Amino acid sequence: MKTFITCATAFYMFAPGEAFSSDRLSPDINRMYAVWPEGDVWRVKYRFHRGWEEITPQRFDTENAAFCFAYDHFLNS
Repeated sequence: MKTFITCATAFYMFAPGEAFSSDRLSPDINRMYAVWPEGDVWRVKYRFHRGWEEITPQRFDTENAAFCFAYDHFLNS
């Protein structure tokens, strides 16, 4: 798992074969994005206070595309 933290927001990128698991994330950060592979596509979820929510139904072809979507969401929220 790769982690990028900026402006009190964490971005977690899980590797192929690595399962998405909330218990592996820092409990000290309440605004998070998770990017993880699911089969041949990449997914994005967002968490701020109340739990994980899907911010788009879109699936991405690459990890970078999913991360760029998450970062754009961060910049515009």
